[in-house]
Amino acid sequence: MTYAHINDETASYYSRSFLIRFCEEEIELNEICHFQAEIEAHNFTSTTFHFVIELIHSTYSNIGNKADKNGEPVFIMK
Repeated sequence: MTYAHINDETASYYSRSFLIRFCEEEIELNEICHFQAEIEAHNFTSTTFHFVIELIHSTYSNIGNKADKNGEPVFIMK
């Protein structure tokens, strides 16, 4: 499993990884990430922001036999 982290090079936030075992299963992440943008006041109305949310997934068969330091299975993304 991966832990929540920020990638400064791409200005991206990654939540912790989690395993979905059942159809329509819900996972409560309880994570917050705060991004801040500084723009000039006179350009405020012509400034466009894009917020992209991606669900990165892997099939259950891609879970390796290795475990992390907490004993959680390690995902092998292929």
